[in-house]
Order: sequence, then structure tokens, then C-alpha cells
Amino acid sequence: MSKLFISGFLGFVTLLLYFKVSYGLGTMKEIDLYLNMIIGAIVEAIGYIVASLLMIRYGRKPIFIVFLILTITCLLLTPLTSHLNPTIIIIVAQLGKFAISGAVGVMYLFVPELFPTTIRATGMGFFIFLSRFGSSVAPIIDASISHNTSLVTCMNYIYALLTIICVLLTLLLPETRNVPLVDKINYNNNRNEKAPSKTQSVTRT
Repeated sequence: MSKLFISGFLGFVTLLLYFKVSYGLGTMKEIDLYLNMIIGAIVEAIGYIVASLLMIRYGRKPIFIVFLILTITCLLLTPLTSHLNPTIIIIVAQLGKFAISGAVGVMYLFVPELFPTTIRATGMGFFIFLSRFGSSVAPIIDASISHNTSLVTCMNYIYALLTIICVLLTLLLPETRNVPLVDKINYNNNRNEKAPSKTQSVTRT
């Protein structure tokens, strides 16, 4: 049950941040809108590729945490760099796009592996519901505070705090790399205990 609510919270926050960062790129005045979006698309693709390569080698959990920490760093730097050289502002924004894209890429593989086959669809349904709710809320928040610089700065720190909570909650989740897929609910909470199922012989890399 804890995995269900943790994954739901992770989905809500990461998709909220993903769309917040994406909409933020479209409102930047330091660079042409279309050029910025093209760069953002390329950076996002690189984020997915880097995330997929790293999580295969080092695991889902640590790489997800690394991308979240990088996202936190960018959120905290954004208000501090708002009066600096436009190039620095663009770099921080695109680095944030890279970080949250990588986090989303890892999360969509990590979360399904947390649940046994018998409840995986239910777990993913709850996760996707809260993820989509986060993505729906993001533009509403941005539109309602865009006229107030102080509120925008305050929300950046709130987003950073939510991401820190995500990091702490992720520490409570098990690593799923090279762990046999669980076919049924294990009430003993022992992932190493083998169940009499063919699915158990399948491991994830």
C-alpha cells in the first residue's frame, strides 16, 4: 500500500514539474520561442537516452534520485540567475528540462516494476491518474501567478521542497534492477522469496 501512495505522489510531482518546466521554456524572453522549444526537444531526447543508459547500468532508484537532485538544483538556481546573463538563464532552464525529462523516463519504467503482476494495472492506473492530475494543475498554477514575480519565485522553492520530499520517499522504495518479477502479492514483504511462477524467472536489466 505504501508503494502505491508513494508512486502516486512521485507521479504527481514529476509530471507537475515536467509541464511547469516545458511551459516555462515557452515564456522565456531571452531567446526566440521556436529556437528555445527546438533546443528543449533535443535536450529532452538526450535526457531520455542518458537516463535509459544509466539506469540499465546503475539501477532505477539511484538514477531517479540523481535526476531529482539535479532538478532541485535547477529550481533553486532559477530565481538566483534571473538577473544574470541570458545565456546562463537559458542553460539553467535547459538543464532543468534535461533533469526532469530523465526523471520522468526512469519513473515510467521504475514504477510498474514495483507492483506484483496481479495488481500492476491497478497500481499503474492510480499512478497515471495522479500524474495526469499534476500535468493538468501545472499550467493553471503558472497562468495564475505569472504576473507576480514574487509568487513565481516562491513557487519555485515550493516545487523544490516537493521534489526533496520525492527524494526522501524514493529512498523507501526497493531497487528493481536484476530483481525477479513478482507474480503475486507477497504478504511477507520479502522480494527475495521465490514464488512458484514462471514469471519469477524473468529478471530486469
